[in-house]
Amino acid sequence: MEGESGAAWAERQGLSRYFGSSLKGEAAIDWDDKKQREGLLTAIVQDARRLLGLAEQAQAAHPQQAETIAAAAALLRRLIAQDVEEKPEGGCQIKEGTEKDRVVSVHDARCGMGARVRVSASMGTRQRWRWTWRVS
Repeated sequence: MEGESGAAWAERQGLSRYFGSSLKGEAAIDWDDKKQREGLLTAIVQDARRLLGLAEQAQAAHPQQAETIAAAAALLRRLIAQDVEEKPEGGCQIKEGTEKDRVVSVHDARCGMGARVRVSASMGTRQRWRWTWRVS
């Protein structure tokens, strides 16, 4: 990835949808259709698992950054484990309830000025997304 932008690298890896203005906003699905929502979630989880594999390769190729890569991969694994339930017949769905010690705030590296995306559980399994800003 040296000398290459993150967006160009993501394009080569088939991950460019994560560099658009809004993953959900650009998804061409019927949000009222549970199967389509779960299909999108399943595709996102598959991308995350593929990204975890790429992270393992990057750790081997860049030992000086292995600790940083490992920490980011651990966070991604935790986010998947706390929020996603894999169905026995295949596919994924959002888990019911909220896990104890849930990670509720994740930095969005695409945004400047220390932007953070905050997710707070409310009304059962519904989630509310809220942008908060802090100056780094």
